[in-house]
Amino acid sequence: MNPIDSLGKNFSDIQDSVTHTGIEVVFDDLDHDDAEQEFSVSAKNGSWEFSLGTGQLIEAIFIYRLDDFSDSLGFNSNSPRKEIEKIHGEATAICEQSDYGLLGASGAWERYDNTEYYLHVEHEINSTLIKLVTLMLPSVAP
Repeated sequence: MNPIDSLGKNFSDIQDSVTHTGIEVVFDDLDHDDAEQEFSVSAKNGSWEFSLGTGQLIEAIFIYRLDDFSDSLGFNSNSPRKEIEKIHGEATAICEQSDYGLLGASGAWERYDNTEYYLHVEHEINSTLIKLVTLMLPSVAP
């Protein structure tokens, strides 16, 4: 599966090409009348998760085992920022590692905004290793 190609597609169009656990409800109790039910789909091996929007549109993809997707994304968990920028453009936002007191430390991160997708790269604490990659449609990105 190429995650960039899957983003923005209807899950039913690709569900037979990925090994997954099935569609799961994200919120059982909606806190207001106009809230929409959200759904997710995860890989059986835990390497990725899709966040599905209206009509089962894949709005975000969380990649937990980056090295499984290094060929399609063009970088791996050891890749430096400059290597990622060669493929996905200059980082549009950068945050160094932070310590939030009671909440604890958070690794550094960068975000790369492109016209078709936003790429968010989160690093391990006290390390340059990549912990998590999130691909989002620009329309749902914070």
